[in-house]
Amino acid sequence: MNYFMIRFTFHLPNQDSMDIARKEFGGLLRKLNLKYRSVNDFDGYQCSSRSDSRPWELDFLILPPEYQQDTCWEALRLLSESYLKPFQDAHPELGDVTIYRNLHNFPFLTQLTSDWWK
Repeated sequence: MNYFMIRFTFHLPNQDSMDIARKEFGGLLRKLNLKYRSVNDFDGYQCSSRSDSRPWELDFLILPPEYQQDTCWEALRLLSESYLKPFQDAHPELGDVTIYRNLHNFPFLTQLTSDWWK
């Protein structure tokens, strides 16, 4: 699905951590009234002998403005500036989250979110 504004991707070691990420991060997005779609993917070809192997990916795709409330930009700013770091500190087993802005379909995101990613 290419029709999203921002994607948050968790690289996870097992399905249990994927369930935790879906529940906890999804709950945070719902708390902020952000509409999203989650997509999971399993890469079974990774080297399982490595301790840092993370075969599961869980994406949270933030849906475009037409599906959001009027306050979606404020909620996204609040998420990136105030909620994301405490969430990661509270859930170290989930590791880091990769954030991708879909500038192909939503080029205005560069201007709207440029100061969020310092």
